[in-house]
Amino acid sequence: MSRPVPIRLISVLLVAGVIGCSDKTPAGIALSSDTVIVNTTMIGGLGAQVVNRDGVVLPRIPIRYSTTTPDSIAVVYENGVQCRHDGVTRVILSAGRLTSPAMVRCRIIEKLVAEGVVCTRLGDPPVPMSVAAFDHGGNEIPAPRIYIKSDSTFVRVANGFITPLKAGDGDIDYTSGRRRAVTLLRVIDTAAVVDSSRVRIIKARDEMFEQVCARLR
Repeated sequence: MSRPVPIRLISVLLVAGVIGCSDKTPAGIALSSDTVIVNTTMIGGLGAQVVNRDGVVLPRIPIRYSTTTPDSIAVVYENGVQCRHDGVTRVILSAGRLTSPAMVRCRIIEKLVAEGVVCTRLGDPPVPMSVAAFDHGGNEIPAPRIYIKSDSTFVRVANGFITPLKAGDGDIDYTSGRRRAVTLLRVIDTAAVVDSSRVRIIKARDEMFEQVCARLR
């Protein structure tokens, strides 16, 4: 299961309820903030949505991207923006007769660093996620947009914490564009009888976890 990590909330702060009998006339193009932060060199949209005069999102209305001032910071395509270098650039969003300017700050992630090996017990408090992003100059990027991939039957990841759901081994996979970092996670159930088949599966990882898990024994 893959989803954006809530290190930076990027949801549009709008009334996104059911339109029903409300006004379906487009009145504006809304963004989550005045300046949208982009951390990758992949082509992508800015999360813009068309809304009516009450701020209700009108779904399935395509938004086109363009620019009147091309620069070396980013390439603007009809369906999105691709950052090339760090910096700020201006983009024009349009939907039918509606137009709206948007400022884009490119802060490209050059490196992701995550805690390598984590061990916890089933029933213990949630484990804080430990992952950081760095730019080309080695400076840490605050509130980066990072995607996380994990087994939703093994752990629950939300609000910067990892909550184990069952005992075993698994990976927490962090990605941003082509950058990737992985945390190896072991969850111990001290009350359970160890399944011998499970031991054979995890033997190759035991050496990595031995010292980390020793304090929990």
